[in-house]
Amino acid sequence: MIELKTIQMIKAIEEEGSFQKAADVLYLSQPALSQYIKRVEKELSFNLYERSGGKCTLTEAGEVLLEEGTALLEQYEKMLQKMKDAASVNKKRVFFGCPTGYSVPWFSDFLYGMESNVKQVRMMEDSVEHLISKLLRKELDMLFIPAVYYHPNIVHYTICHEEFYLAIPKNNEYDLIARSKKCDGYVDMSDLGGLPFISGPAKAYTEFLRPIFEETGMAANVIFVAKNWDIAHAFVEKGAGSTIVPYWLVNDESKYVNCYKIKSKCNTYRIFSYALHRQSTITDEMQSIIDNVIDKCGDEFAEQEVEQSQLIMNFNAKTA
Repeated sequence: MIELKTIQMIKAIEEEGSFQKAADVLYLSQPALSQYIKRVEKELSFNLYERSGGKCTLTEAGEVLLEEGTALLEQYEKMLQKMKDAASVNKKRVFFGCPTGYSVPWFSDFLYGMESNVKQVRMMEDSVEHLISKLLRKELDMLFIPAVYYHPNIVHYTICHEEFYLAIPKNNEYDLIARSKKCDGYVDMSDLGGLPFISGPAKAYTEFLRPIFEETGMAANVIFVAKNWDIAHAFVEKGAGSTIVPYWLVNDESKYVNCYKIKSKCNTYRIFSYALHRQSTITDEMQSIIDNVIDKCGDEFAEQEVEQSQLIMNFNAKTA
């Protein structure tokens, strides 16, 4: 059997012009190289070199080996490069998830910047619950989600404290009350009894708001459950009701909506985090995405691990 190193030796001898020079290139002694070639010729039962007067020239069989073998070496190198490229791609691929509503404001510019490398990054948008289930099954590499669910196999790291604001249609009766009673930009929701409220469907959202409404001694007067914040905000712009939205949806120059800070002893912010499976390792590619999000949205708490006591719900592993 002809080994790759045999072809490499024959090629080196031809390129260098002598056994001695080829041996130097191959980091062998000249006798060792000569003995190796003779051993190969013995196994083949024919000569690769004609030896006469101290000179060695390739036989016709040797010429065939050199020509065909060189092509094999080139193909071998191409194969190795493809293997390296494939391994590199696999290392670079990152599949992450974010909750419905976050993709455009948080990740559209990032994905646009990844346009030339789109095969290496994939993102999906879904409910927090479905995303956590996929992370637990290791179908996703990481999540960017509000830190509301505890699970022993998931660890959260802070990106920012995401403040929420009360959005009310301008100049309706509740807006007039809020403006008359607000203090330092804050409004006490207990002053707005009966306020028609447009909610979202996500449990991570409704459970976050529940203590704020309970503090006022009244239940949320939900008149509509919107699919996402954009729809809820659009209804507020039309004067249909109020809603509570994260800071990045607040527009101080809106012609139709006034936004107020919420006066409450409860948290009026959620910790937005990146979440990892405890068994996972952060790759360089994952870290670059994390750094990008923190550069865009991070605050002074960024990178801090979220304590279990700050997670308001327990994620049932049986649903994962």
